[in-house]
Amino acid sequence: MSRFTVPIADILGTAFYHYELTSSTYNPTIDTSFTITCKVTNSFGNNVSGKSITLYKDGTSVSSATTNSSGVATWTVTLTDWDNHHFKVENASLELKADGWKTVVNETNYLCQVNGKNVFFYVKIGSSLSHPTSFTAFGGGAKVPSGYRPSASVTENAYSNYNILVSVKADGTVERRSMTGSSITSTLYATFYWTI
Repeated sequence: MSRFTVPIADILGTAFYHYELTSSTYNPTIDTSFTITCKVTNSFGNNVSGKSITLYKDGTSVSSATTNSSGVATWTVTLTDWDNHHFKVENASLELKADGWKTVVNETNYLCQVNGKNVFFYVKIGSSLSHPTSFTAFGGGAKVPSGYRPSASVTENAYSNYNILVSVKADGTVERRSMTGSSITSTLYATFYWTI
C-alpha cells in the first residue's frame, strides 16, 4: 500500500492561516502616520514567519510585507481625508476614520484649516494697514483655496479694532473696510468659521 504525505497547509488551504489585523491607533489624526499590524498564525497557533501578505485599503493594494519570526508584518499608513476606510488582509479587516484639522493654507498672514465640512480661517496683519471706507481686497488674489470657500460672503469684526469689518468672499478673496466713515490705519486680526 502506498502512503502519501500531504502537508496540512495544502489540505486546509487558506483555512490553515489565521490573520489578526490591529492598528497603533483607532482614532487616527488626519495627515499623521500610524501603523497597521497583521499577525499570522497557523491552525496550531504557531507564528508563521516568511509569509508574504498584502494590505488593502478600500479594495486597492497598499503594499505587500513579509512576516517576521513572530509572524508579524507592519505597514505605515496616513489618512488624508475624513472618509471611513476599510483595511483588509485576507479574511481580517479593520475600519478606520481620521479626525482632526487639516491645514490647507499656512502663510504669514493667513491660516486655513479644515475638519471634514468645517472650515476655520484666520487672518492676521501684524503691521499697520490702511482700511478704506468701502470693501477693499487684500492683494494677491484668493486667500482660501477652491473647495474650501464659503458659499456666500462671511463677514466679521476685526478683533484688533471693532471699527473694521473683514469679509471672506465666495471666490476666496478677503476684503476689509472701515466702519467709521473715514479710513483707519490699524493692525488686523479676524477669525472665521463656516461649513462647506
